[in-house]
Amino acid sequence: MKKNLFLMGMAAMTLASCTNEVLKVADMHTIGFDAFVGNTTRAVTEVKTLNNFYVFGKYCTDNTSFDGQIFNNELNTSTYYWHTGNYYRFGAYADGEAGQIIDASYDATSQKLTFPNYTPSDDKDLVAAVSSADAVSGIPSTPVSLSFSHMLSQVGFTFNTELKNYTLAIRDIKIKKAIKTATGIYEDGNIKWDGNAEADVAYTYDDIANLAGETSSKASQFKLVIPQQLPTDETSKVTVSFTASISGGGMSQEATKSFELELASPGEGGWKPGFRYNYTATINGDNITNMEIIEFKPEIDNWEDGNTTEIAPQKIISSYVRPNFYETDRVYTESMNACNDLIFMTASPYANGDIYFETPDNTATFTESGVTATDEFNGKKGVMHFDGTGEMNAGHGLLNSATKGVNQFTFATWIYLDEWTSGATLFSKAASSGNNRTSLTLGETEGNLIFRINDQTATLSNSNIVPGKWIHIAMTYGNKGTLRLYVNGDDASATSGTISVNELPFMQTETKLGKGLKGYIDEAYFNFLPLGGGDIRTIMNAEGKLSYKSWNICKTQAYWTFDKENPGKDNHTWVTILNDLRTKLNPGIKLRIGIASGGWQVMCDSPAARQKFANNVKNVLETYNLDGVDLDFEWPANNEGAFNTYNQTVIAVRSAIGYDYTFSVSLHPVSYKMSLEAAKVVDFISIQAYGPSPNRFPISQFKADAQAVLAWGFPKDKIVMGVPFYGVTKDGTKSTEAYWNFVQNNLVTSTSQNEVTYKGKLFIYDGADAIREKTRYTMEQGMAGMMSWDLATDVTLSHEYSLLKAMLKEIPAQPQ
Repeated sequence: MKKNLFLMGMAAMTLASCTNEVLKVADMHTIGFDAFVGNTTRAVTEVKTLNNFYVFGKYCTDNTSFDGQIFNNELNTSTYYWHTGNYYRFGAYADGEAGQIIDASYDATSQKLTFPNYTPSDDKDLVAAVSSADAVSGIPSTPVSLSFSHMLSQVGFTFNTELKNYTLAIRDIKIKKAIKTATGIYEDGNIKWDGNAEADVAYTYDDIANLAGETSSKASQFKLVIPQQLPTDETSKVTVSFTASISGGGMSQEATKSFELELASPGEGGWKPGFRYNYTATINGDNITNMEIIEFKPEIDNWEDGNTTEIAPQKIISSYVRPNFYETDRVYTESMNACNDLIFMTASPYANGDIYFETPDNTATFTESGVTATDEFNGKKGVMHFDGTGEMNAGHGLLNSATKGVNQFTFATWIYLDEWTSGATLFSKAASSGNNRTSLTLGETEGNLIFRINDQTATLSNSNIVPGKWIHIAMTYGNKGTLRLYVNGDDASATSGTISVNELPFMQTETKLGKGLKGYIDEAYFNFLPLGGGDIRTIMNAEGKLSYKSWNICKTQAYWTFDKENPGKDNHTWVTILNDLRTKLNPGIKLRIGIASGGWQVMCDSPAARQKFANNVKNVLETYNLDGVDLDFEWPANNEGAFNTYNQTVIAVRSAIGYDYTFSVSLHPVSYKMSLEAAKVVDFISIQAYGPSPNRFPISQFKADAQAVLAWGFPKDKIVMGVPFYGVTKDGTKSTEAYWNFVQNNLVTSTSQNEVTYKGKLFIYDGADAIREKTRYTMEQGMAGMMSWDLATDVTLSHEYSLLKAMLKEIPAQPQ
């Protein structure tokens, strides 16, 4: 379950003591840790500051074997040193404050901590974490981040009564047939326990006395218990037994009754790690004198925050990751892991409430007959055969954005024609009604291809396009209707007819391939750009192993290699990029989807569309195991009326996704008057306190913008102030450039610098000192945290001019 609270921050620690060194002491940089623990509780002896905990550490040079040993179930105050050239993995735990489990073990390959035959004790709050670090190219600039999770559950009981003149006592409270001792496993953020239920008593609670009179409700203690499913079969049900006694009020003797009742499961999964379960019941005189059954109602809650004088809520450090920049190595792993909230900016709303993805998942389907996946044909492996009666459906996501058709693209494929069939489709997309359509088909005679937009056609001709051999065909469209044909990687254009349409019609319909075709297709491909010959040849020679590290190739919209095991698989989607990104993140970092602009206004204005959108957001979060969503709809006019349907959409989204997911909206000083009702349902509001106007950059304006949103009524603990990692032209023309470009061109020479001349234009930006000042002000105001746009436009975290590093220096309890 996605917890809707950020982790609690702990202060950084300096490690001082000495042990026998396992690694050669070359660079004399100690391995340090930054520990964060999830919500703690007052009901048991709590892990608060984690000054001491136990650590396992392994290392290797191949990022696979991890056969080198450093920390071996040792206190974090032991001293070891980084050694360049190695990959490191760490497992850590605390059984109460600095409690050691002698037989605990750690498998670095699977990132798994194991705690054999563990029995909870109320004075020991068991927490665990794993992490990794990379010293291959240099010493890490920050301590190892450890985000600890609670391994146990809590269970307690609350008894209510309406008795006024009597005294009620509850004694001998016991949970029976529950698991008390088990082996716990913490594996890369996932927790599971394996053990056998007790035959009788598993957990015993303190008595509750003097319930009644002025006190009509009283809770038992909460106990730490093993997380577990609650069986439903009669012989294995977990039960609670207790004795209730009533006295006083003129009674001649005490009335007593013993109960043993089933403990109902609070939901799917039973008692889960990190959650507290409170069972409530009402007891009155009739329950005892007339022997009525008492039924318990379980209530679920996250563990309470610890003492806020010792543990402050962790500040939000949020930033955006754009998929294309991630794929081209402009988003650095160490920068992502320095944040605790990442927004994967990849989607937009259609006007009808569907969700458009910049790199769509075009998993294809095929008609039941007429199309066959083939292991090999004439030297090519994994191909699709079309017999003229079937077709391939590539889904809705191609050849359009969220609001219009594309004005440029590339289509490419290998093709082997059994015979020439006039009108056979290489690809086509047509509106469900009307004349809007686009297609590339075989012409009436061999060697001729017909490209169509609506009623306009152009002929692309080449004598090599004939049956009986494998041919690579690529067609590009762009530059106001310019068409080019590439055959076997060579520019082979010969055109007739006119295409005066500068963009394809907007059609939210399927793209089809192969209708009427008799022959084979392999490595079919779409790209958002009109590629040149070099890129066309890269695609032609990829043999199913295409790299997306170049800017042009990362714009790939679909790539099917037709492997027989999964012939419809699209090899390049927002999901494949997301899953690769996940492998780079340390446990505990929230990864959310960003949904921006598109047809947001029309969608919000339609009750049916906004409800459809809300339901689609929920489906995306659940399907792809995301931690939440950020909405960046730019921009309503800055008045209550203009925000009306925006507010309703925000409320609809929260209603659909519930409170297990983190939900934020991104507003701007020129557009922030969302209703306070809508503000209540989001976890935080990020304020884009930056361009594109240069007058947004001075610190005085930043402060004024922060005070304006506070004056509107937004709570300060829901405000995340945004800063830019880019610059804008000082003359107000609103051209933008990445800060990364300024640094790479050696234009930044000081942390206090805020202006550069780049490509003949004067740009204003926030240098490192300005970022620190804005962050410091935000922290002094008690706001929730900081947001940046975006990680791709900053330099690496280890660089002396890194803006993210400057921000971190002003945020409490964060890696420095």
